[in-house]
Amino acid sequence: MRTSAGKKIFHDRGLKECRPRILSAANDLISEFGFEGTTMRMVADKSGLSVEKLKAEYSDKQQILNELIGFHLDVYEGIRIFTRTNPDFSPLQSFQREWELMCEHMNNNQETLLAYLQNQSNIASWIWDRINQLRSQDIELLEKACALRELSRVNAASLEAVIYGTLWSLIFEFVQEPGRANFTVIPGKVSSMVLAPLILRDGVN
Repeated sequence: MRTSAGKKIFHDRGLKECRPRILSAANDLISEFGFEGTTMRMVADKSGLSVEKLKAEYSDKQQILNELIGFHLDVYEGIRIFTRTNPDFSPLQSFQREWELMCEHMNNNQETLLAYLQNQSNIASWIWDRINQLRSQDIELLEKACALRELSRVNAASLEAVIYGTLWSLIFEFVQEPGRANFTVIPGKVSSMVLAPLILRDGVN
């Protein structure tokens, strides 16, 4: 006979197993209807759950959105690990491929990312915190590219600052005027505006 404690453990495990389904459903709905147009009932229906069971796991759709963003950040981290540990990529290729994959993912999930950014009380602070988490890794990668003469010898920290300045200015533009930006064009813009003049061809300055 299952005890009340056993029932609770079974119940909690059952809800946790539903989380990927809930997050996937919410992401699809937000992509189609936007954050404001998505309701808890819609998420519950698409997840195959009752509203009551959904609310036992998430009190409101903002809580779902917060967890969704955590999932997307995990995806970005996975992309970074893949590109930076791939032996077939040079440092510069790793950097460029990472940007391409990240921007493709951002473009496929624009509505979710936009909803999160618009719900932040201080977007600038959130973005700057994120940049600071990545700066040292990117500077190290760019320094390797310079050392291998993929890039002309420049101050890697300054180069990284220009690259991120370009990226985040485009993201700010997107947040302020949704519909104008297409994240998939960002790698090309960064390459043409920042990297192209510094890339060495055939090892010649």
